[in-house]
Amino acid sequence: MLEAARLGHPKSFLNALPAELRDAVDRNVDLRPRDLALSRVNWFKFWIRRAGELNAAELELHKGFDNDAKKVMAGKRILLFQEILESIGYHDAEAANLLVEGVPLVGAVPESGVYPKVFRVAELSVETLKEQAHWFRRGILERTRSSGDEACDAFVWQETLKEVERGWLKGPFSEESLPESASISRRFGIWQKSKYRCIDDYSASLVNSTCTVLESPLLHSVDVSAALIDHWVHRLEGQATQGLLARSFDLKSAYRQLHLKSEHRSQAFRVFTLSFGWPEQYGTSP
Repeated sequence: MLEAARLGHPKSFLNALPAELRDAVDRNVDLRPRDLALSRVNWFKFWIRRAGELNAAELELHKGFDNDAKKVMAGKRILLFQEILESIGYHDAEAANLLVEGVPLVGAVPESGVYPKVFRVAELSVETLKEQAHWFRRGILERTRSSGDEACDAFVWQETLKEVERGWLKGPFSEESLPESASISRRFGIWQKSKYRCIDDYSASLVNSTCTVLESPLLHSVDVSAALIDHWVHRLEGQATQGLLARSFDLKSAYRQLHLKSEHRSQAFRVFTLSFGWPEQYGTSP
């Protein structure tokens, strides 16, 4: 009973509703539809106008990217994004800098100050990874095999070609052409729910082992969804409504929208082997 009391009331999960979602519900309930729509229109008007004012500065900023980063960041309004974050008082003031400097792949993961604290120390130094890269690569290449499923292999092949076409990957490369300190990670396909997905295994290549992590991303789980609906229903109590409608958004290929730090790209090579009738191996880099 003491343990049950420590866990709290079953409805205590309602306290997990983020303040931003609570404020969004309150705003939708408190404002008349006309006023809500008008506020949204005015928001977009202001930032569309501001985007035009920043256009020359955005172009100048993009000139500083190397060719690989330019392909990934083309069309992204970084300065506008930074101003929007500042205008809403976003917790992570350095978020926009990731778009300029690139995201790290090895070493310490920068803290955002947004997520819950954890402490997972690196098991391997970046220097050791690079010094022993040749031996680690041999192990990965020797263990890389076809899935045995031609449909799965074909999916990995086609997805990789799409990423090359979009400028997200480069290749193919021979092992002999790689830098001495380059790491290779295995790419393979898996069947997930109703479709195949590409997986890049940075664990087996020990790339992930160089990362020191001080935060853990907190995803909006079913509890958050339930708390959101509960708050919304209570706020609507006594008001006429024809039903609750909701929509979710997901950024397609989200982690492809940022470029890697240039000094970390040699740790991002990938390799896969396909079944008969396909190229034996196909190596790519970021």
